[in-house]
Amino acid sequence: MSIVGMLNILIAQLSETVAALALRSEAFAILHRVHLSLEVETMLSLSKRRQIWTELNLHENLPFDEGYLGPSGGIQCIESSSVMLHPKYVKDRLIRVRGEASPLLPWPVVEKPEESEDEDGEGEDEDAGSQAGVDDDPN
Repeated sequence: MSIVGMLNILIAQLSETVAALALRSEAFAILHRVHLSLEVETMLSLSKRRQIWTELNLHENLPFDEGYLGPSGGIQCIESSSVMLHPKYVKDRLIRVRGEASPLLPWPVVEKPEESEDEDGEGEDEDAGSQAGVDDDPN
């Protein structure tokens, strides 16, 4: 009877391992493609690499938003709207503000979207979810 129990434990462990690897298989495939791309790139001459760099415009800044240029060295990829509808989609948490950046300038005022009202007609408290004492002066 103990052999059957041990085999059940072994089968359960193997099935969990296979399930975990299946979830990460896409990431492993992308990682493998990157390794192959890097191996091929090392076989290219420096002049060919510079030609590819110039053809892909990797020296130009990436446009993030209208009037806001991001860093250089990448290729812009625009997400389809179906990505944003996925339940696991995380909205971009970066707040980009146009204008001059200086430590002497005040922080920009960011307007929050209006809270939706509950069923009983009361909106959520503005301070709900904020940490107590974060904005308080310690002195």
